[in-house]
Order: sequence, then C-alpha cells, then structure tokens
Amino acid sequence: MLPKSPNVLAELHATSEIIEQTFLVTSKQEYASSHPSMLFGGDLTTSDGYFTIETLEQLLFERSQMRNIPAERICPKSSPLSDPAFQLDPITYLFESFRRSLHFMHSKQEFNVQMAKACQTQIFRQASLCLLLDVEMEVETAAQSLLNLLITYTHPHSDPDNVAAIDAFLLGITTVYEDGSLITPIRPLVRNLLRKLRELGEDPLDSATNPSTDPLQHLLRRLTRRDTLPHPGRKARLLFQTDRNGLLNACILLAKYPVTAELLLEFSFPETDSASQQGWRYEDGLLGRLLIASPLLPLQSIQTSLLESSSGGNTWAGEFFTDQVPIKPSVDADKSTIWQLITELDKNLSLLFMNLLRTGKQSEVVKNSLFRWLGSCLHANRTRKQLANTLGGGGADDLRRQEQQFELASDGFLNNLASLMVRLCQPLLTPPAAAVGAFFQSKSPLNLIRPAFVVSQKAKFILPELVDETRLNRQHSGDVVAEEKGSDTFPLLTDLFFLAHTALRLAFPTLLALHFETNRQLHQWEQEASLRSSDGESAAFMVGSLLGSSNSSQDDRFIHYCLRERTSRFLEQTAVLSCPSRLHDYLAFIATTCRLLVDLASRDSAELSLLPEFLVDNVVEIVGYLRRLNDDFIESSEAADVALEPLLEFSIVFMHHPFALTNPHLRARLAEILEALIPFRDDEEWNSRPVGSNLFTASGLRFIRREELMTTTSAACLKDAIAALLTAFVAIELSPGTDSTTSTLDSVTSVVENSNADTSRQEMVQTAAVSFEEKFHYRRPMYACLRFWYGKADYDIQFKQLEDLAVEHIDDSRPPLLLQFLSLLINDATFLLDEAIGFLAQLKQKERQREAEGGHFTNREEESMFQHMSRLARYHISLGLDNISALRRVISLCPRLVTHPILVDRIACMLNYFLSRLVGPKSRELIVRDKSTYGFRPELFVEEICRVYVNLGLDKSGDGNSPTVAAFLRAVVSDGRSYTPDLLDQALRVLHRVATDTQFVEQFSCVAKALQAEQVAVTEDALGFEDAPDDFCDPIMGELMEDPVRLPTSNKIVDRKTIYRHLLSDAKDPFNRQPLEMSMVVPETELKAKIQAWVAAKRAERK
Repeated sequence: MLPKSPNVLAELHATSEIIEQTFLVTSKQEYASSHPSMLFGGDLTTSDGYFTIETLEQLLFERSQMRNIPAERICPKSSPLSDPAFQLDPITYLFESFRRSLHFMHSKQEFNVQMAKACQTQIFRQASLCLLLDVEMEVETAAQSLLNLLITYTHPHSDPDNVAAIDAFLLGITTVYEDGSLITPIRPLVRNLLRKLRELGEDPLDSATNPSTDPLQHLLRRLTRRDTLPHPGRKARLLFQTDRNGLLNACILLAKYPVTAELLLEFSFPETDSASQQGWRYEDGLLGRLLIASPLLPLQSIQTSLLESSSGGNTWAGEFFTDQVPIKPSVDADKSTIWQLITELDKNLSLLFMNLLRTGKQSEVVKNSLFRWLGSCLHANRTRKQLANTLGGGGADDLRRQEQQFELASDGFLNNLASLMVRLCQPLLTPPAAAVGAFFQSKSPLNLIRPAFVVSQKAKFILPELVDETRLNRQHSGDVVAEEKGSDTFPLLTDLFFLAHTALRLAFPTLLALHFETNRQLHQWEQEASLRSSDGESAAFMVGSLLGSSNSSQDDRFIHYCLRERTSRFLEQTAVLSCPSRLHDYLAFIATTCRLLVDLASRDSAELSLLPEFLVDNVVEIVGYLRRLNDDFIESSEAADVALEPLLEFSIVFMHHPFALTNPHLRARLAEILEALIPFRDDEEWNSRPVGSNLFTASGLRFIRREELMTTTSAACLKDAIAALLTAFVAIELSPGTDSTTSTLDSVTSVVENSNADTSRQEMVQTAAVSFEEKFHYRRPMYACLRFWYGKADYDIQFKQLEDLAVEHIDDSRPPLLLQFLSLLINDATFLLDEAIGFLAQLKQKERQREAEGGHFTNREEESMFQHMSRLARYHISLGLDNISALRRVISLCPRLVTHPILVDRIACMLNYFLSRLVGPKSRELIVRDKSTYGFRPELFVEEICRVYVNLGLDKSGDGNSPTVAAFLRAVVSDGRSYTPDLLDQALRVLHRVATDTQFVEQFSCVAKALQAEQVAVTEDALGFEDAPDDFCDPIMGELMEDPVRLPTSNKIVDRKTIYRHLLSDAKDPFNRQPLEMSMVVPETELKAKIQAWVAAKRAERK
C-alpha cells in the first residue's frame, strides 16, 4: 500500500476528530483526553484508527442499538454512566449529537462545515431508521423519545437555541423519505401529544371514570349532563396554563413538516363520521384542545345554582373575577391579564395555522385536510347562528337552547376560531386593502377575493351551506352562476375570507346576545336583592317557585350566589368582547369587506349578486357592538390605522340603492353604522353614563376622527346621506314583518285582564311587542343621524332638494321619497305618543292599586307586569320624544311640502290632539307618582309641539301673504275634533312656566293670535255648507270634497287628498282591498265643477 500524502492524512485526522467530538466515540484504548467517550474499533475505523464518513452509518447503527454499555467500551474507565457519551436512548443520543455538530456548522473552515453536514445526514437517516424499526417491532419507544425531546425544548421558558435545534432536527428526520413512509412511525408521537393535552384537562370531579359518591354532586352531574359525554372540562379550558403553551409550541413546529402536519390534522377530526356532526367533538381533537382556552364559562342553570348555594359550593368562580365583592382595581387588573393572555394565544394559534397553510403549499393532503377540518367544524356548529335569536326567550325556549348548546362547541372555542381566521387574512387587515378602488387594483390584496367562490365546487367541499345562503341581491346571480360554475381555482385568500366571515357569524353575534342576556338577568337579580333588602320579604318571582320554602337565609344565599355567578360571567364576557387586539382585527376586516362591497356596487358588478347577506350582518354586528358598548374604541390608538371611510361609504351606498342590498331590514340596520360614525352623542345623561356594562367603566368620549370623516369634502358619498337614510326608513315600513295590527298597549292590557290564560303573561307581552320593537330598533339610529345633520348647511340643502323633487312629482304614481318619509314620521308620532299617553293613564291606576297594597304588589306576577309596563311606557315616551323632535326638524326645512293639501290636515290634527292631551283638561290623567321613573317630561313634549306651530304658523315675512302659513292656520282651526279656541292659550300658559327662550314664547303668542283670527274667518266661511249634498262629501272623511276622483276597481268617489294619504301607507283600495296607485284614479272634473259652483253660490247668498 502506497503511503498516504500529508494532506490526505490531515483530512482523515480532521474528519475523525469531528466524528469523535460529535458522537463522543474513540478508537483508542488509551484515551488521553479527560472527556468521556465510547470505544469503537475494528471495521468502523481505518488501519490508522481514524473514523470516516463512509463507516459512520454503521457506527451509528451499532451505537443506536446498544441496550447497555459494556465496561470495556468506557473511556476513561472512571467515566460516569450518566455522561451524554453513554446515553442509551437512541433518539436522545442522536439529537444531542446533532446539537454538538452545530458547533462545526458555524466554523469558518469550509471543510468542517461539509463534514458537519455529512454527520447530520447520517444522524437524520439513523433517527428515521429507529422510527421505522419500532413499527416492525410494534413498540413506540423512538416516537415517545422524540415527543419528550420536543416538549422539553419547546417549553415557553426554553432557550431559543434549543428551539432552533429541535426544529432543525425534526426537519431533517421528516425529509429523509419523500414517500410518506414516516407517517406510521411518527403517528404515536402525535397520538401521545393529544393524550398529554387531554391529561392537562382532566379533573377528577368531572371525569366519568371517577364518579362522585356524594348524592348532591351526583344530582348536579345529572342536571348538567356532564356524565353523559366526555366534554373537555374546566381545567382544559383555562386560559393561563403554561404546560399547554409548551404543547402548543410543539405543535407549531410539527405544523411545519408535511408528515407531522398531516398527523396533526388527522388527530383533530372526530373519531367517527357520526361524531363529526356534533359541534363539540371538534373541541376534543388536537387542534380543538388548543382552541378551547378561554375565560368564558357558560351560564349556570337555576337548578345548579340552587343546589350549589344550598351546599355552600363555589362553582360560580371561574379563572378570573373571583372576588366576593368585585372592586374596580381588581376587575381592571383581571381584564388586562385576560387581554394579554388572549393576545398571546391568538399570536401562537396564528403561527400554528400559518405553518399549516405553508405546509399545505407543499402537500395537497395537508391543504385539503386543513380546509376540510375548518369547514366541517363550522358546518357542525351551524345552528349556533340561531342561538342569538333565541336567547332570553324563557321557559321551554331556554331548555331547548341549553340542550342545543350542549351539542355545540363553546363560545370560547368559536370566538378563538373566529379571531384566528380573521388574523389569517392578514393582508386584508392592512390599509392598502381598504383603499378606494382596491378591488380593481391588481397589486391590492383585495383583488385576490373572488366572489364566484360562493357557487364553486370548492365551496361545496369546504362550506357546503354557502351556496344556499341568502344573497345580497338577485339581479345578476343567474348569469354569474352559469358563467362561473366550472371554475374551481381560487386564491388562498378567497378561501380564508369566506371562512373568516362564516366563523365570525357563528361566534360574535351569539356571544354578544349572551352578553346582553347576562346583563338582563344580572339586573333581575339586583332587583331581587334590592327588594329583599327593602322589605325583608321574598318578593322574587324566581325564588319562591323554585324553593317553595320560607327559609329566608336560604333564599338570601341563593340570591347572593346567583348575583355573584352572573356578575362573574358578565365580566368575563365583557373582557373577551373588548379585547383591543381582536377588535382592531375585526374592525380592519370589516372595513376591507365594506371596501369590497362598495367597489362592486360602484360598477354594478354582477359578482355582487353572489355574495351572501351575512357579510353585511357581520359588519353591522361588530360596529353595533362598538357603538353600544365600546364607543371610544374607534378613537383609540389601537384603531388609528383602520380606515373609517369604507364604513361610511358602505352604509350610505347600500342604504340608498336597493339594487345592491335587497333585504330592507338589513338596509335599515346600516343606520347603526352611520350612528357609530357621527361625532355626536345627545343621549340623556350621556356624559355620566358608562360605556360597555354598568360595572366599573367610564368613558371620556372623543370624536376627532369622526369629525374629520363627517365633512363633505372628505367623503363625497355624504351628498347622498339624507336620501339614503330616508330610503332605508321608508323601505322598512313598507316591508313585510314590521306591521302591527294591535297596539302594544292593547296587547299588554288584554294580557293583564286575562288572568286565566294558560301561557305566561310575561311571554305573551313580549311576543305582542316584537314587531313594534323591531321597527323602532331600526328608527333610533336614524333619529340620531337626523339630529346631528340638522342645522348644517350641506345637509339642510339636501332636504330642500328633496322637497323640490317631492313638490314637482307630487302627482306621480309612486309618491316621492320625502313625502313617504313625512307620512311615516306622522304615523310614528301618532302611534308613539298615543301609546305613551295610554300607558301613563294605565300606570296611574296601577300605582293607586300598588300603593293600597303597601308600595308593591304582593302577587309576584302582578308586580312583574307592572315593572314591564313601566319599561314599555318609558320606551314609548323616549321614542316619542325622539320622533316628534325629528318631525319638528324636518318640518322646519320643508314647509312647502308639509303644508300641501295631502299632508297639512294630518299634521294639524296630530298637533292639536297631542297638545290637548298635554295641556287640556285630560292632562290630569297623565299625572303619575314619579314622572322621572318613566322618563316623562311633558314640558319637553309641549315645547317640541309648540315649535312646530311656530315653524309653520308664524309669518316671518310680515306681509301676511305666505301660502304655507295660510294653509297651516286654516288646517289647524278646521280640525273639529281637538282644536278649541283656548287650546293655544292653555299651551301658552305652560310655556310661560317652563320655557327659557322668551323670544320663542312671544312667537308662539303671535301664532295663537293668528289662529284666533283665522278661526273667525273659517267660521264665517263655513256657514251654509252644512247641508251639502251627500255626493259632494268625501265618504271617508265626511268633508266637502275639493278635488273628487273615482277609484277604478270599487267605483267609489273620494277626495284626491284623502285617497293620496291612504295610499301613502296602504297601496290598496280601502273599499275592496284591490291594488291601487294614484296614477289609476280617474278625475271627476264634472263633479268638481258642480261642487265649486255650489260653493260659489252659497258664498254669494251670504253676501
């Protein structure tokens, strides 16, 4: 054999040194170094005793298969067996060797780097071989060792270098084979990972394998059905759990590799096809166990609370807000902790799913499995969207809801999932995505959203119900479906966009509805506690029926327990809903959604017809939450980078144009967005009223951003703001489902009188008032917008323009928009004020009965009904004042239209009637014990009504020739039902007492004098008309007709203004209920001439 050159010998020596230091082996018996090593020789080294890369594979195989360490292999002999050189676990040994090789990877010598890479290649091959051999031997040793390493080095407090090392180690192992042959060997690793997650959540009290011997606990378990299905328990849902965070970090790494990512998803699905239809089953899989962390606990049932309070239990206490008497510093601290933990959880979950998405680009199996899991989970929980509408129904509805909720995933899980899906749409949360025209810009992320996804085969695979959802409109949907049916390739962002909206729809509205219901129940328990503290007797409407006991201490414990439990739940919900990081993402997401919708509507795009309505629902729900419970968030630093212009444009454009959004109810709800954006809050006691809940919150509200937004120079769409608002206002009145044939007062009164009814009175009253509350729920935000815009020149001009159009087109077949709006305002004012007056009259009688019984009704049901009637009265009074104020403002801007013959009589009769009820002899019927209890301030009503008299009846020109003033004065005094000569004098006496504006009082005095003069003129002019022929009189109003017309279907003759007023609210012939429009009526010119001739003759006779 030829002698080796010095260079070759040097390389051999260097290679052997790297192998020896990496794997802690030696080929020399006389080990000079103090570092322990294991002796190898023979075929594994060269004749010179050097280790080589060629023999390394055999060396590692022999080393990995050792089950004990022979004494003759230990060098030096005195080395302890605990040294890493003698590690018997092959996976651990290989990983530690891999970490030692990293030292050479950072060497400046290229030779060392290449040798380290060669060593690592052999390490990965040997580790993979260990996993494969375990499969053959039907053991799981290697997989369990790999899992232990993974958990150890991904712990939250682990060194970043350790995390990087285990990451690279796993990557090397999983990429040795490309054919998926490692799936079976690594499956035990993921299975055991899921087992560890489940062990973290095991609670002996909740475990079905540890049944309680306590009869009371057994009864509790039966009541809550906790022993029938293995739902994840409370411990599994803890938000703060360090060990779970470590397992989550492990999953984040596993999601980066196709083999392990596929297994993560495999162990996330329910185990059987039948179980996959149960929404809660997705909580029990691997991904589900990571998504259930939440401070939210479900509301305890009354039965459970009763038993817990009787046994001295404290299961009301959750992870946070556990003080018996919550104080603001403690509540704020807990809330801040929750926000911090939620933000960290969302960040880690986003990393996990982003890794799965990236891996999905490498593996079609991973991609399909991920989207199938997301879609199946949402599909299995689809009935949650109905829970928001059933909360608070009471009785059987609550029981059905509890049963239904038990089969579905929890609020915590689904809100975590919704937040996650929104965060995965990160490109859509950036300002460029919400820029004007972003959908049509090729480089904008919004351009990656394809509405045609809704009708694609891919959507049926991921979200099977999406294609059947109600669409925004149906204008072009047929054409687009036919054109796009075959397309099945969409950007990833499109899939995520629709998944995010679907998840939001199932999570956010339901939690918000639960929050309101919790607040309502909390208020009830506060009332119960207050009643007991005031009179010492059990006046509770729940307690007596449940306990059936006179033990007051037991009652007190029960009330205190329920009050504390609902307080904790309320604070938990408040904290989750108000998490700043989530609200930022939600607001940015819906702003981008609004930009998408506006861009499509601006070009009348056929793709708009494909989008489901619930996109708009999500926008309204989130903005509505901000307006009602977190109004200052929009002005906060967290929302500073979120554009508000898309929200403003969307609300105006889609309210204004029915072609864009067909559903009138949804269009009306867009006013909630407008209300949230106007820089104005005139709610009574606004500055002292807390924002959010009534627990420990306060607001120093600012409007800087919104003031900038609401200038016409910054938002061109504002030029259509008034028309848009009026269009939505009118549409909701004319749509089905909002008409009520019976007043709320009549409904309440009939229920109160019918004491033998089988159905609960409370339930009947709530049912009777549904249509009323629905309609005026839409009205309130609209009134607020009108209040803000009134008096601003840009918006007053819009009203003037609408008035000009209305007067010009007054005889069109379809009534002008402003005319319809004014007619409805008058209807609403009449309804609300009449109802409020009726309620006050009823309450006055009830108050007398109540006083006779000692200050409250002894019958719980009677007391409950009284309280309910009080709330309804306050609601009607508040809305009535809003309505009459809005009417007064609009009338002041549109006097020509208001005094048109079609409207002027209605306005005058309404004003006279309510003024007579407020200041006339019947006003005594409205004197209740405490007006403030019902928010009744008659002086405000009188002042608002009198201002309408001044706006329409004061001749500001001074020449006495104003046609609008003359028409109004004539209509007022012609009202024979409510107007009396001293009516305005009575009102004037009230104004002198309550009004602070002396100029206004003087103006009203002038109007009163003008009406007295007009009364004289009208009385004289009406003399001799009493004997008018019947065919000259209107059959509906009984008055002399001015412009008779014939109705084509019933052949009846009525006055034009009479039938016009009727058709404004009912497009049918009043005599035979056939469809009718003004364009169909036939003028009776001959009869009109006869009437005019008869009137002229009568007047001539008087002369």
